Amino acid sequence: MIFSSTNRKLANTIRGCAELSIDQCQNKQEWISGINYLTDHFLFDLSIYRNIRIVDYLVKKIPQNAKVLDWGCGYGDVSYLLKNKRPDLEIILYDVLSSPPWEVLTKHANLKKIICRDQRKIPFQDNFFDAIVGVGVLEHVEDQKYSLKEVYRILKPKAQFFVFLYPNSFSYTEKFQKLIKHPFHENPLSIKELSKSLTDAKFLAQDQRYQFMLPFILSRFPICARRSYNIFGNLIALINIIFEKIPLLNKLSSNIMIVVRKR
Repeated sequence: MIFSSTNRKLANTIRGCAELSIDQCQNKQEWISGINYLTDHFLFDLSIYRNIRIVDYLVKKIPQNAKVLDWGCGYGDVSYLLKNKRPDLEIILYDVLSSPPWEVLTKHANLKKIICRDQRKIPFQDNFFDAIVGVGVLEHVEDQKYSLKEVYRILKPKAQFFVFLYPNSFSYTEKFQKLIKHPFHENPLSIKELSKSLTDAKFLAQDQRYQFMLPFILSRFPICARRSYNIFGNLIALINIIFEKIPLLNKLSSNIMIVVRKR
């Protein structure tokens, strides 16, 4: 099964909150654009499972009683999952934008969320965090070099920076999305290019791998197609894990994961 009983409960909470958020988005014109994102990421098992896999990796790697920054936290689902699996952690959520629909889950889970409109400066003191997690964030920042400098500044010495869901320039799914004019990323990188960006920012590499060979989110596809695809979620998850481990083939994965640490 994709979900254990515990993960099923967590996924159901995320989905329930997302449904409430979608209802709120429909009530105000300026929030309507969020409906597609919420639908894509939180209404189907495979999309939620993707982040559960990420969090299960973090659970094993983040030290006990660590102070953790969820950088570019978005809807807050990663922090929600991580806090439930590692209650010893002090997790601070941070983003540059928010609105009431985006706060349903974080308020439900009583998570600490900080919003700052400055897209460059991260409002924390030097050497503050034991770990920083960025899930689908680094590719969206205004100035990547400056942002990496800021992440480095606020990490404690030898603390880790976890980069997940960075778009892979060799990804067949990215190319297909672009071909059919569905959402895609403008600036994907290869694993070598992303690693160089991080080492140029003085980080020391610790782990890197390709992730998610098969699509876990069918952005903008009809709801009926997504429901049908998710029926085969267990099989898709199993095949994906196998494909991720095959050299050369895994270079076509959708995403890159890299873990680095401060010197």
